[in-house]
Amino acid sequence: MLLSLAGGVSYAKGWALPSLRWFFEMGETFGYVSMGLAFLLGLFLLVRGPRDIHWKPMTLRKFERFKSLRRGHIAWKIFLALIFLALLDQTLVGRRALVVKYEGKWYFPAFQQRQYPGTEFGQKHESEANYRELKKDWKQHATGNWLLMPPVPWDPVLDSQGLIRVNLEQHEDGKFYREDQSRPYSGLAYQFYLDKPDQRYMMYKFRKGRRTGGSEGFDREGEPVLREVWKDGKRISRTFFDDSVNGETFDQEGVSALQTVLYPALSLSIEHAHYLGTDSKGWDILATLYGGFQVVLKAALLYLGVSYLIGLTMGCLMGYFGGKFDMISQRLIEILANIPFLFVVMIINNRLEPEQRTIGVI
Repeated sequence: MLLSLAGGVSYAKGWALPSLRWFFEMGETFGYVSMGLAFLLGLFLLVRGPRDIHWKPMTLRKFERFKSLRRGHIAWKIFLALIFLALLDQTLVGRRALVVKYEGKWYFPAFQQRQYPGTEFGQKHESEANYRELKKDWKQHATGNWLLMPPVPWDPVLDSQGLIRVNLEQHEDGKFYREDQSRPYSGLAYQFYLDKPDQRYMMYKFRKGRRTGGSEGFDREGEPVLREVWKDGKRISRTFFDDSVNGETFDQEGVSALQTVLYPALSLSIEHAHYLGTDSKGWDILATLYGGFQVVLKAALLYLGVSYLIGLTMGCLMGYFGGKFDMISQRLIEILANIPFLFVVMIINNRLEPEQRTIGVI
């Protein structure tokens, strides 16, 4: 009951408490419904739940047998410890500062939904403050301001250091090439706002030197506003997500040339807090593992709940009606059980728009 109240009240006040914010990442309605159901469940257990738990002798013998399996028992404790660490969420891993003291004022960016612009702390850009740079500058110039970063000050995804940008050139054959290569370019290419060099304007997919597949456009705040489909270098369709976005104004923005972004992989670096190094995208490996484990936990909890609800309901209906309903339902279950789950997820994920790709939908 206390956790559900903390989750609902904190979100309403604009806070982002560790782990409890997960429920609202799938939508405000889902978050409040989840908190409401958790509160009702807690209230029911408080009023009608058992006061004492009496384990059956057979259950106790199973517990003792499990404890006797040393490797399994140790693995279970390690798994529980990992779950506890995952629940700490942004207090352990993330690029937002936990605490900031700037000119006598206190801020808690990691635990709030709002994003503080760089100008709030003396930086020149309007995009979100770069707290790693702030910490370095304040320490170097001894300004009296200070901040506390998480132990791993990197986001699991889309947070890189030391990127290298290489321009793409269009040759006479109409294909695009990297400046340092003689083969047509295949991969992702970007355009950036000239007045905000770190903010993407467009993201394209290239195959053998030509635009192909889906491309995305972003506004100055980094939100996706445009979806295009290309085939062999020709644009097939163009769709704006937001009717308030003016296509002509969007096309007239000052942007950079087409560029490919390279992130040289780094080995272990204590200085930059890359405790396991970085991958080919420049993402911190430890942060990526941590974020991936969190996603697995969230998906598992949601999947177990939904699958048990559907399974129990179908099982009861099949047992109650029997006959043809039971036989047809069983054949459908056998068909679904033989469809490769991972392939289905990949196909669905490929057909969805970026903003639709959530754990709940997949």
